[in-house]
Amino acid sequence: AAAPDDPDKAMELLGTLTVFNRRDEAIELAASAHATHFNDKDIQIALSGWYEAERMQPEANKCFNRAVEIDPNYPPCRRIQAFDLIAAGQQDRAREALVPLRHPSEYYAPEMFLMLANGFASQGQHEAALEEFAELIQQTPELGKDNDIRKQVKTSEKALGRTQTILPKKGWFG
Repeated sequence: AAAPDDPDKAMELLGTLTVFNRRDEAIELAASAHATHFNDKDIQIALSGWYEAERMQPEANKCFNRAVEIDPNYPPCRRIQAFDLIAAGQQDRAREALVPLRHPSEYYAPEMFLMLANGFASQGQHEAALEEFAELIQQTPELGKDNDIRKQVKTSEKALGRTQTILPKKGWFG
């Protein structure tokens, strides 16, 4: 199936084929759309998401990588790069990639910074982890009430010998 020239129509058709369980045709259309819209970063990102949902990671990676090649500074591409860097244990580089995506950016996504904080903590970089956790809690206060995040923060604080916490009080007794 040839991909329509209009990228939105191509993705709409891809969704329709997927919903109606016409997987072989959808895969063919996705490959065609990748080639037809090779220089469209948005369609490459959309295709990568579709491929991931279909559990076709090599194809997803090919589209993600193409989007990053087209425009590495495009915020969704920076997010992709940061995700890969965190997964590779390169938190400092990931932090650098995420600078333009910090609050109040319209592309701010707390989950990316939570991943970054957890990445720092997992490498024993508790000071950097706490900096990220503090900013997260400041920007998204409800995260300070999440039991898993509270546990992670307390672990980092304990590792640094801190007696004061960055966590908000929870309930009557904190």
